[in-house]
Amino acid sequence: MRASAESNLPVVYVIDPDPSVRESMLSLLGTLGVRVEAFEAAADFFAAFDPATGACLITELHLPDMSGLEIQRQLTEQHADLPVIILASDADVPTAVSAMGRGALDFIEKPFVNRVLLERIQQALRGEEGWPRRC
Repeated sequence: MRASAESNLPVVYVIDPDPSVRESMLSLLGTLGVRVEAFEAAADFFAAFDPATGACLITELHLPDMSGLEIQRQLTEQHADLPVIILASDADVPTAVSAMGRGALDFIEKPFVNRVLLERIQQALRGEEGWPRRC
């Protein structure tokens, strides 16, 4: 159950199939004063996603049920105004270019530098870099 004060906080959604990465992200993002919701798969994220909430999405490129690129496509189809940061441990340049061309806020290789990821999330939540975008 969420505390009512927490419901007013911006949300950072995290999708990663690795439980240790999700735990690490929960700990790291706890320093930002945001609400963090972490999921193993994209379907779980879409079941909980509230487009009316100020939010940011951090997703692993390779998920068990769909790719980060497919998540971007589905969000676009839903006219969801959500900055997306894609993380990947084994991506190539064409994939990164595709993600950025589809509107990803950033494409960051794992292992990532905590400070860089935190800065990008803060930019997204403050509306920098052209966010929030209107579909």
